[in-house]
Amino acid sequence: MSRSYPWRWLIGGVALGLLALPIDAPFAAWLSSDKVRRAVEHVLDPLLAAGAYGVILAILATYPNRKRLCIGFVTAVAAAALVLHGLKLAIGRARPLLDQGSWHFEPFSGHKYMDAFPSGHAAATATLALLLGLYFPRARWVFYLIALLVGVERIVKRWHYPSDVIAGYVLAGAVVFTLLRVLGPSWYRTQTDSARPLT
Repeated sequence: MSRSYPWRWLIGGVALGLLALPIDAPFAAWLSSDKVRRAVEHVLDPLLAAGAYGVILAILATYPNRKRLCIGFVTAVAAAALVLHGLKLAIGRARPLLDQGSWHFEPFSGHKYMDAFPSGHAAATATLALLLGLYFPRARWVFYLIALLVGVERIVKRWHYPSDVIAGYVLAGAVVFTLLRVLGPSWYRTQTDSARPLT
């Protein structure tokens, strides 16, 4: 490989950036349009989530007791999602970006911005964090911190009130630890960690 190879990438990147300047504003406006945003929400977000779940399942599949680990994981994720969406529909809380206040509810309305409680992102990331903390306890605080940061981001962007995020965390904890008791610890313990009691 030639020594000038990294310089080619650098020069190419600068050139591409300069060529993009004339289309910056219209392209950014198109990307932030309602049509593209809806496409991202309905297509890209689920694909990214599926990819993340797929990576975790692939990692769990490398363990000898892969069947129990994967079933325990999928059961927790699916149960949390079912309960979450049922609560969102039944409660129908307005999102902060609607500026209708934290006490505005329209149960079973089906309106896309009347589904703030509980936070889906908080519940999903907390479910993953708790499960990964059970599987890989030495790194659990990293997973918990990521879940916390996701919750803060949802509040900062005005998608949720703090109580929505807290409810998402509580829901995740209730689902994971209920399944931990119902299915038993062996469904949430890697074989190499089998001597360590779950806490």
